[in-house]
Amino acid sequence: MAQSAADAEFWVDLENDLSDAALTAATYRVNPIFCVASPGPSRGLLGRRKASVSPLALDVATRADAAVVVIGPAIDLARGLPMTELVAVLDGGPGCDELVAQAEQWAQVFKLRLVLTAVAAQGAIDDRTSQQQYLDQRADHLRAPGGVGVELVQGDDAVDGLIALLTEHENGLAMLPPTPTGTAPSPLALDVICRSPRAVVLPRGMIPETPIG
Repeated sequence: MAQSAADAEFWVDLENDLSDAALTAATYRVNPIFCVASPGPSRGLLGRRKASVSPLALDVATRADAAVVVIGPAIDLARGLPMTELVAVLDGGPGCDELVAQAEQWAQVFKLRLVLTAVAAQGAIDDRTSQQQYLDQRADHLRAPGGVGVELVQGDDAVDGLIALLTEHENGLAMLPPTPTGTAPSPLALDVICRSPRAVVLPRGMIPETPIG
């Protein structure tokens, strides 16, 4: 392992494939965070293939015991990856408590604005009202350097609504509900990764109490 003048470390592994090498390298770091690119599909004889999460990103996201940031195929990297907001996507499931705790920690460590969101079905006024109350209650005791906000997206399709919201947050990234180590991201999460214009965080485990570097 060699260290550059920019205080970055390089891991050279000639024995393992990329996912095994990345997971092995992480065991030598304290509270690592993975960042994996999932590029768009190449053009075949019948046109461009449907976007999907790359095998490398899927393998790392499944096996890692730390958070994984996935750079999906729909992301425009011309501006780099500016990050001033974190959009935490709550689904009302059992992982929401952990998601909120980790989202607040990310916001505090990286000095971000924290946005909680959920998606209500089109025309479901009562459901929309209850979800708004749910988000407000969740956000009530949270603290983040950039402030805490809530946004509820209305739409028939949860992913469509979320993608539209993320498009409006040009300097944000999304954080989805956590899954146990060894569990692959849900079909919904994979759909979000493929279509999201922003990087997607798949949380797992806590992150360093102070920024790296």
